[in-house]
Amino acid sequence: MARCRSSRAMCAIVWLVVMSIEISTEIREKGRISSCWLCVSVAALRRFGDRLSDFERYEIIDFVEIWFLGLEAKKIRAVRGAAQNHGYDDENGNYHCVSHDHLAFRYEVLEILGKGSFGQVVKALDHKTNTLVAVKIIRNRRRFHKQATVEVAILQTLRVKDRDDRYNVVHMHEFFYCRNHLCIVFELLG
Repeated sequence: MARCRSSRAMCAIVWLVVMSIEISTEIREKGRISSCWLCVSVAALRRFGDRLSDFERYEIIDFVEIWFLGLEAKKIRAVRGAAQNHGYDDENGNYHCVSHDHLAFRYEVLEILGKGSFGQVVKALDHKTNTLVAVKIIRNRRRFHKQATVEVAILQTLRVKDRDDRYNVVHMHEFFYCRNHLCIVFELLG
């Protein structure tokens, strides 16, 4: 049986882990779960499912760590299979950012810092590390996605080559996918 690593979780997450023990025991008996972090998403769904959109109730199961739900945000009521990425994108493939909603159940969108041809950059609070970050949300178009994967490769190389922060370049923390958008997390400057 896998052990939970709840010591690095925030109070709400610890509560969800404790709450999920009953659920995980039931599910583990059926042999479906190998990680108790999945139980956190099941517990979050059980406790807050009525405050999540239909699409969020569907997508939350794919996440192994839940850090933020954005329960106070005016959520987009996305419909699976609907046009423009279930309703999350505009006609140009830009993500509709909603203040105080989540990105990947971890980052809280605080404000839009800028927009460009590649997409947009938002100021966000990383609830896992409790730090402010900049998240570049790439437009949901193949050509921009392809260029962004090259950018990620270059940023990873820069991160490895400049571990001591001697060359004054912006550092990428990580990247992830959220609702068909490649998102790149940077340190927040200025």
